Amino acid sequence: MIYVIKTIADVYSFLHARQSKAYTRVHLDAFLKDFPLTFSRPGIHLTGTNGKGSTATFIASMFQQGYGRVGLFTSPPITQFHEMISISGKRIEDAFILSFFQTWADRFDD
Repeated sequence: MIYVIKTIADVYSFLHARQSKAYTRVHLDAFLKDFPLTFSRPGIHLTGTNGKGSTATFIASMFQQGYGRVGLFTSPPITQFHEMISISGKRIEDAFILSFFQTWADRFDD
């Protein structure tokens, strides 16, 4: 299926229409199959009830001092999609989000 995604509002609508409580690792594996994504650095996964956002930000800041470029993903966002993803303390740009969804939107379908 071809999707027309021209604005951030289109991205929000696209994602909102696909929210599912039945999300599983199988869905993630299917999405990432043949996806051009590599990880050359270690990652940290934080879990728990309280303090994950501030802890993640603190750890990212420390790693940025030592390694330079650090990506951070936190969820859920408080007000905007941009709050979830940052690289070296800077939120990702609308142009990157739009480009990603324009390229990969068809992978979101089962």
